[in-house]
Amino acid sequence: MKLYEYEGALLFAQHGIPVPEHFVFDQVPNNLNLEPPLMVKAQVLVGDRQRAGGIIVAATVAAAQQAIQCLLTKEIDNEPVKQVMVTKKLDVDKEYYISLSYDTVSRGPVLALSTEGGTGIDRARVFPIDSILGLPAFLIRQHLVE
Repeated sequence: MKLYEYEGALLFAQHGIPVPEHFVFDQVPNNLNLEPPLMVKAQVLVGDRQRAGGIIVAATVAAAQQAIQCLLTKEIDNEPVKQVMVTKKLDVDKEYYISLSYDTVSRGPVLALSTEGGTGIDRARVFPIDSILGLPAFLIRQHLVE
């Protein structure tokens, strides 16, 4: 199952995990109910949106509206951008990327983990998850310390 970022945020919120306030648009809105600076993010099911120009920081509401217009006319990795998510830009100390997925080569679940946030996930450490033993916690701790 692949999820757009806003769908993942909705699942997190439904299960009590805090997420920043955000709005999803399929056209340029007349009004944004968020205070800048803002993040305008193309909602596509491809990796490395930032390098492809799919994530734009907007210092003003007008800049955010312009970014929405720009992204809604783009294709990223041959996928047209049909929706964008706008959220307040957070001041964070450290970002992490974590993904649970199914690996068709090993035919089992894997955990991908990166201390670089959502960029450069191709360099993420991938840990196979044993269907009986699970994933030893010390492997995750060791990677986070490195």
